[in-house]
Amino acid sequence: AATYEKVHVWMTDWSLTDDQNNKLPRTYTTYRALKGGLFELIDKAIEDYATAVAEAEKKIATTEMASDDSKLRKTS
Repeated sequence: AATYEKVHVWMTDWSLTDDQNNKLPRTYTTYRALKGGLFELIDKAIEDYATAVAEAEKKIATTEMASDDSKLRKTS
C-alpha cells in the first residue's frame, strides 16, 4: 500500500489509456490492475527520480554551506 501511495503522490498525471484510447484513472485499483511489470517500471522510475532529487538537494545544500563559510572567512 505504501508503494501505491508513493506512486500516487509523485505521479500527478499520466497518459496511460485502455484499448478504446480512454485515459485510465490514477487510482489504486488501476495501479493494482497493471500487468506485465508496468507498475514496477513506474515505481522504479519514481524511486530513481526521488533519489536524484534528494542527491541534487544535498549537493546544493553542501555548495551553499561552503559558500557561506567562504564569505565568513573573508569578513573575518
